[in-house]
Amino acid sequence: MEEFRGAHLVRSALCTSFEVDASIPASAFDGAEARTITVKAGPRELTFAAPHYLASYAIPNFYFHMSTAYSILRANGVEVGKGDFLGG
Repeated sequence: MEEFRGAHLVRSALCTSFEVDASIPASAFDGAEARTITVKAGPRELTFAAPHYLASYAIPNFYFHMSTAYSILRANGVEVGKGDFLGG
């Protein structure tokens, strides 16, 4: 794992993610609500209908990791606040 060297690396990684997201055509999401999604969770595989996956797995997982990263940054003296967490 690469050592954290500064906020500019995080921003760069986010920009790259946004560029990848922007490159996906909207048509790739046609019928997405009818898809089945399978994820590996340790030794298990979990299968969800797409709306259930989003509401009960993806969004809670995102917020868990976002709040954990925020806490780790704060614990290591990085000056981030509520506005950073909320995107303000």
